[in-house]
Amino acid sequence: MGDIVFNVIVWVMPVAVVLGAWWRYLAVHSTPVKDLFRFRAALVLLSLSLCIWLGVWTLMSRNHGLAAISPGSLFLINLVLGLASFLFWRFTGKDIPTTRSLRRAVGAANGVLLLLWLLFASNPH
Repeated sequence: MGDIVFNVIVWVMPVAVVLGAWWRYLAVHSTPVKDLFRFRAALVLLSLSLCIWLGVWTLMSRNHGLAAISPGSLFLINLVLGLASFLFWRFTGKDIPTTRSLRRAVGAANGVLLLLWLLFASNPH
């Protein structure tokens, strides 16, 4: 039971929140909103962070380890990606009704990935 919960937290949850944010974007991308570039940039940075996350966990689950790359450097790379995504997200319009759900989805995806990277960096193993 513990392995199932761990795999859901490590694999399914980050993929679900980022795909959910992209799904919300697809519902909004055809409307003329001036902040769509910022949303696109935030989503691309989140997707890049997610790809690195899945790559790291794939290597670790296959017992290849991360001897060549330290967890601290991975955390710093993804901290920069997450903060840049957060800044793009932060400066989007809050009062536009068509992008409220997209804004919430991008913020949730950013929070989940940042929390997972913080837990990864604080793990002493």
